[in-house]
Amino acid sequence: TTTTTTSCHGSSENAYSLAAAYTWRTLTVGGLFTKQSANENAVTGISTSVSAWTLGADWMFYGPHGVRMNYARANDMKGTPGVTQGGAAGTATNGTRPVVACATAATCGSNGAAMWQIRYVYAFSKRTEGTLGYSKTNNKTFGTYETGGASTNQLGGRNSNAFAMAIKHAF
Repeated sequence: TTTTTTSCHGSSENAYSLAAAYTWRTLTVGGLFTKQSANENAVTGISTSVSAWTLGADWMFYGPHGVRMNYARANDMKGTPGVTQGGAAGTATNGTRPVVACATAATCGSNGAAMWQIRYVYAFSKRTEGTLGYSKTNNKTFGTYETGGASTNQLGGRNSNAFAMAIKHAF
């Protein structure tokens, strides 16, 4: 899928994604690649871009028992050093969330992250399942990703992890 938006002052945002999955008996494997970019008008020359990908597997190996695994990587965000894309810090323009590509030229190139997760799955019925799992996010030197998603509160280079338990029921 491709999405493009253009504001009245000449900026544009683009997003591209490609996803695929394959199921063979009780095993499903899949992946996703996405790339996003934002360019302000020609006067400012401000731009940011980032790409990410993920690979995952879902395997029901014995009756109601299964395992889900996932590995994801957010590549380094690239852009104009020291500027905020989408408005001044703490504000938003055109409905976009402000994003700082990198604070200085030195921090551009080391702000990505990788995340892996594994979960045990138990299918109580066709509509109800329980999971118990672990996730870990490893940031590069200036990366600020958290296990729950991107955050402006995370300190650069810090890693995060989580144990989780869930019950899902489809109505």
